[in-house]
Amino acid sequence: MNKIYTPWTEGQVQSLNAFQQTQKLHPFTGPNREILIATKDGWVIYENGPVRQNWAWDIMTNWEWKKL
Repeated sequence: MNKIYTPWTEGQVQSLNAFQQTQKLHPFTGPNREILIATKDGWVIYENGPVRQNWAWDIMTNWEWKKL
């Protein structure tokens, strides 16, 4: 797997957020196990919050995770 860095496209953000809601793999989480939310600028803990991480695995950004 490769890391995909921000900025992410709207399609990538949609795939990332859908991945976060699936039970297929463990989602990216914050320090208190909050499920992170994807934005074009990166992962946040809450809407309009500061970016916590600026990358995701490529399989998460292109709906490939659905094949797992």
